[in-house]
Amino acid sequence: MYYYAVHRVGRGVDAKKRKCYLGPRLYKNVSLTHENLGITLEGSITAVEDGSDVRALKYLESFITHVMDVARELKLAELEKAVELLREAREVVRKALARRELTLKMLEGVSEGE
Repeated sequence: MYYYAVHRVGRGVDAKKRKCYLGPRLYKNVSLTHENLGITLEGSITAVEDGSDVRALKYLESFITHVMDVARELKLAELEKAVELLREAREVVRKALARRELTLKMLEGVSEGE
């Protein structure tokens, strides 16, 4: 089954409908080729249903689990690349958290009348 979002463009009797493809809930055939990684690829509709798009986080968790499972089989260069990517990701997340904390502190100051 495939999902679509319908948007109304305009008002009244002149309004037109525009369909946006959201895809299936799960990409079963594609996911079969990634079973060894422990990944099930999901369509955009899951983000609409859940209220926030956490698909990338689920995929990241699956990839990290897979790398940990096969770490003994990886070549040194592959392990070094994995470490480099994880460090980069950690830094990006750390900066995003810092910005969010700063924003929350600024909002608290506004709500307290500072």
